[in-house]
Amino acid sequence: MIYVLTGITILFVAIGFILTEKNAKNLLSGYNTMSKEEKEQFNLLSYISFFRNFHYFLGFTNLFFGLLCYYLVGEKETGIFIGVYPVLAYIYFIWNSRSFTKKKNHSNVGIVVLVAALVFVIGVFAWGMQENQMFIEEASIKIEGSYGEKITSPQIAAITLGASLPVLARKTNGFALGGIKKGYFKTKEGELVKLVVNSEECPTILIETKEGKKIYFSDEKTVIEQLTKQLQEKYSGVLN
Repeated sequence: MIYVLTGITILFVAIGFILTEKNAKNLLSGYNTMSKEEKEQFNLLSYISFFRNFHYFLGFTNLFFGLLCYYLVGEKETGIFIGVYPVLAYIYFIWNSRSFTKKKNHSNVGIVVLVAALVFVIGVFAWGMQENQMFIEEASIKIEGSYGEKITSPQIAAITLGASLPVLARKTNGFALGGIKKGYFKTKEGELVKLVVNSEECPTILIETKEGKKIYFSDEKTVIEQLTKQLQEKYSGVLN
């Protein structure tokens, strides 16, 4: 997470540093489409100063408050901050940049797009952070919530308590934020596994199917040891 914060800070500062009066016609969106008269009325130097100061401020405040959040609150909250803070900052930026141009409609469209992006980001966080639960049904195990699924009793090959999570190389299709990992991940050995892990600090249940699929599950609200015992007793007839 520290590397992500540092990388984002460098990116924002670099964006502010790169823009100059000479390359504005190529790099500054909207300016290169203005007519000659519009460019003469546009205070380019003031805008470049505003643009640079904003990105310098955004970069350093992102790093400062991100580190503060990481060390005082937690990794999960830092991930939320990284996803939300820049979007809010750019809404502020576009709103205040309206004073440099008479074309307000373009700015309004940009603000609408960013607000929609903010709602989407918040929705993804809310969906991914929703606590999953595991239920023992008559002939299946059901995991509810994001990336949940139903595993029927004929599919079950093994149920293990306290299985350590494999060393992950990358996420292929899923959600990852701090100790929350949900979806499909590739291990360093190249194996594809499914994680429905609500917290890495809790014991983990590993369910292996006869097709070779591995599903790791953890839940802060469930007594995992008790749940594992119930599962093993329920499906003792089909376990290897």
